[in-house]
Amino acid sequence: MSGTLAADGGGLSLTGANVTYVVIAAVIALVALVFAAALTKAVLAAGKGTTNMQEISEAVQEGASAYLLRQFRTLAVFVVVAVVLLFLLPVHHTDGSEIAVKIGRSAFFVVGACSARSSAAPACGWPPAPTSGSPRPPGSGRAVVRPP
Repeated sequence: MSGTLAADGGGLSLTGANVTYVVIAAVIALVALVFAAALTKAVLAAGKGTTNMQEISEAVQEGASAYLLRQFRTLAVFVVVAVVLLFLLPVHHTDGSEIAVKIGRSAFFVVGACSARSSAAPACGWPPAPTSGSPRPPGSGRAVVRPP
């Protein structure tokens, strides 16, 4: 198996040892996905714990959400500054519209920033979905953990 990866007939050649490296990387990635699926299944199959443990878990989730919200608000300032700078930077060696390149690189920076935080918040949407069975309405203040 061999091939050349570039539209203009040059660039990266995929032959011999390079194909081997790509196949090895793909196999390792698939093994990692299977391992992650097995761990996910094991965690989801485990019980939720006692009522006290669930209350503590909800308090931790609430605190983590508040922390992440504050962190994302702070980082949003830097994202805006970076988008403006990316738009203002000059474009070299383009046959098309320079404005399109500037808009494209700025927009895709925002897409990357949103996807980087998507594990904590769904696709640049905030807040995360509330947990079911929460004993207090969202935003009602600090969680109170009562002794058993």
